Amino acid sequence: MIAGAVGLLVVLAVPMLWALAYALGQGLDGAAWARLVDEPAFWRAWGLSLWTGISSTLIATGASACILSRAFPGSRWSALIRRVPVMLAVPHVAFAVGMVAWLAPSGWWLRMLSPWATGLTAPPPWTTTQDPWGLGLIATLTLKEIPFLLWMAATQLQRADTAQQWQRELELAQT
Repeated sequence: MIAGAVGLLVVLAVPMLWALAYALGQGLDGAAWARLVDEPAFWRAWGLSLWTGISSTLIATGASACILSRAFPGSRWSALIRRVPVMLAVPHVAFAVGMVAWLAPSGWWLRMLSPWATGLTAPPPWTTTQDPWGLGLIATLTLKEIPFLLWMAATQLQRADTAQQWQRELELAQT
């Protein structure tokens, strides 16, 4: 049994260690970094990554704060928090695939509205899944991260002192 475990470890560890050593070697290669920086698409991809990451973070934080300020305390907050674990259980990839199925030019959202509401009889030439501004990615990241932020807020609001302070501040703001 031990020989089998050692054999399995060798079979798994040797390729992983080789790949790690190769990746570290490439990561320390200055010429590879120079080629990366000289790549014309690098700076656009870097900027788009920053744009989508920062935008989705700010929107998700603002939306979570808005939801929290309107729902806490009360029955709406309790009902929402009971649903959050279900939203957290959805894997990121499955959620992203579902968003593509909704937002694609031939997706479910447009099929529900066409042709009676939009007048479209064929998919429009919209760029939704490969959009140059990353709007689809921002929407997907935002919708996926809001439940995490609400869950983190719920963990803090379970503390009696935090919940009472929040409730006092909310009452003061409403006056």
